[in-house]
Amino acid sequence: MISMPEKLLMLLFVMAGSLCTYGQQASTKRLEPPLLLSKNFGMSMRDKLSAEDYRKLTSSGSIVLIDFYATWCGPCKLMEPMLQELTEELKGRVEVVRINVDENKTLMSEMAIWEIPVVKIYKDGKEAWSRVGYVEKRVISKQLRKL
Repeated sequence: MISMPEKLLMLLFVMAGSLCTYGQQASTKRLEPPLLLSKNFGMSMRDKLSAEDYRKLTSSGSIVLIDFYATWCGPCKLMEPMLQELTEELKGRVEVVRINVDENKTLMSEMAIWEIPVVKIYKDGKEAWSRVGYVEKRVISKQLRKL
């Protein structure tokens, strides 16, 4: 569970900006351990994906919501509980997948993802919606209802 001081700190991240620039972290020291990585609550956690693996993942025929995140990204941490809720609410209808950008640098480069978080929704192998930066649950839910 996230403590109140951690929530306030993450809120400051969001107020300062709703995204993190990928690559800037390389020169900074990691101060926090990964958040809830051992408890994925039904979300798929994918590491070291090739472009071909990603294509197969998004071409499954069902609706796939993909969250590109990093453990050091404040807005990414704020979105994690909301993504857990969506995973439970949409079980069997939408596959929610989190992809750690630090573990998938080649894929991030190939996809030209330089800022996170990034949320993408795929339907029938085609990208139906994408957003860079912090996204509220209601916005994602609205997009999913359209599909």
